Amino acid sequence: MKKILIVGASSYQLPGILKAKEMGLWTAVLDQNPNAPGVAYADTFFEVSTTDEAGVLEAATSFGADAIFTLATDQPMRAVAFASERLNLPGLTYDVAVRATDKFCQMETLKEMGVPIPWFLRVKESERLNPKEIPSFPCISKPVDSSGSRGVIYISDPDELNQSIVYSASFGKNKEVILQEFMEGPEVSCEMLVIDGQPVLLQVTDKITSGKPHFVEIGHSQPSSLPKAALAAIEKVACDACRAIGIKNSAAHVEIMLTCDGPKIVELGARMGGDLIGTHLVELSTGIDMTRAAIMLALGLKPVIECGQPRASATSFMLANSGWVKKIGGVDKAQSQEGVQALFMFAREGDRIQQLKNGSDRLGQVVATADTPREALARCKKALSFIDIMVSDQN
Repeated sequence: MKKILIVGASSYQLPGILKAKEMGLWTAVLDQNPNAPGVAYADTFFEVSTTDEAGVLEAATSFGADAIFTLATDQPMRAVAFASERLNLPGLTYDVAVRATDKFCQMETLKEMGVPIPWFLRVKESERLNPKEIPSFPCISKPVDSSGSRGVIYISDPDELNQSIVYSASFGKNKEVILQEFMEGPEVSCEMLVIDGQPVLLQVTDKITSGKPHFVEIGHSQPSSLPKAALAAIEKVACDACRAIGIKNSAAHVEIMLTCDGPKIVELGARMGGDLIGTHLVELSTGIDMTRAAIMLALGLKPVIECGQPRASATSFMLANSGWVKKIGGVDKAQSQEGVQALFMFAREGDRIQQLKNGSDRLGQVVATADTPREALARCKKALSFIDIMVSDQN
């Protein structure tokens, strides 16, 4: 029996854990939290930080892993690559993992390879910039080593520049920030598999964000509603980006803005898309089991890509004002609505919730299918309307 070590046991890693079990793999799970949702499904558990490179290597060695895998999050990727490379297992090299998780390094690589990107600057938290050094306002500030919209902020006023840099740096480990051109236009993500260095586009996802100042993702739908010519241009840029970063056998999630100057890269992840995009939406809209395919690549196997009956899929998130969660109701009714495929509540009674600034401030998520993306989004919205979260400003 083949053995796989899955790095991470959060709810977003759970589909990978369950899929590995379904595939008949002896499944070990590694996480610093012994109470994480995926731990209960593990054949073997290692209580180790997902970013501890030496710890992941030691766990993989003692387990005798044939593959090391993570999905839908950037944080464990360097540790996964570190251990895989040293054990001569399939997967990303460490250099590729760095290019995929360090936003500045990624932008430099894409620029060198001629992939269209926004202008960018790297800044340390301790630096104080003269606004005249910035190519244009408005612009965006974000940590070089974070994800999930953490630390992202829109800068319209030059006087806000340095305080915005400090804000972004507070969300990163190395306290470095990347400033980027503020791009306008429809934003999409390309859900891809790279097999023997050849990128294969599975689906294009339309994104809905909260807008300025933090641009938190609050909805996704598939397939994209953009015209065919635009989608062809987007696909080319996404494929070029995967090749430039050096991805050989892995899933990829490439975020792109369709600007007036054409498609430009927002950022790239050498893994499946989060927010249930890769694990749920792709299979619902194409029939392709992306999770299984990504696990096969981690095992050194070549997946066969076969599309099923196409349909539309969407996901939306529940939001609320800041305060203390006193009561949650209506979840069962929401789950029973037409087209609803999955519903997850992140908030619990007694939790302190914050104003929406990043992905961790979202309270719940629903996935639905329909004949069109618009209808699928409407079904998500209807389902969420039945959930009643009572919030108080007092504990």
